[in-house]
Amino acid sequence: MKMVFIVVQDDDVQKLLKELVKEDFRVTKLSSTGGFLRRGSTTVFLGIEDSELEKLFLDQAVKHDMLGLKGHRILGGLRASIYNAVTI
Repeated sequence: MKMVFIVVQDDDVQKLLKELVKEDFRVTKLSSTGGFLRRGSTTVFLGIEDSELEKLFLDQAVKHDMLGLKGHRILGGLRASIYNAVTI
């Protein structure tokens, strides 16, 4: 099991929590003010099984047009590079 920490601006936290609860995740939220976002932010903690984490990440990446992140077909893992995103 992995513990995931997500820091979001207060403006976005309700949408995030709604989506996580809809997907049956149990979450804990900790609100704070200031910090590196320079305004109110919320830290969301959730526990997730190792096998679910990679699938969740890849599913969300595809929704945001981030393609080709799946790693080696046998070894697994994830890969991301900005090298191919740069036009010369």
